[in-house]
Amino acid sequence: MSGLRRTLTGGFKLEDAITLDEYIAMDMPLREENLLPAEQLIIELPSVQLNRSQTALMRNGMPILDLVNSPQGELRLYGLSEKSDNPVFIGLGEVGADGVLRPKRLLSTHVG
Repeated sequence: MSGLRRTLTGGFKLEDAITLDEYIAMDMPLREENLLPAEQLIIELPSVQLNRSQTALMRNGMPILDLVNSPQGELRLYGLSEKSDNPVFIGLGEVGADGVLRPKRLLSTHVG
């Protein structure tokens, strides 16, 4: 064997990819159109929508004790901001055997 070329990984296909040079040559609206949402990497996981207080706890690294009907294991987390009723992806959480949801990997919310 002289080489190995991965053509599919995590649901992403090589024929759907663009090169970095192609991306750099695009104008900003086209770049944004070609970017996939962050949660696309974990789209196969179940999700949970948090209310505002739960979202605030999670974003501060705190566990959520009162989550109802949540499966054990990793979950995509969607939360509400103080300014919007539209849920947004905030990261990855995990429900342990104790039924407590803990943050695992969260997206930064810092706006500079």
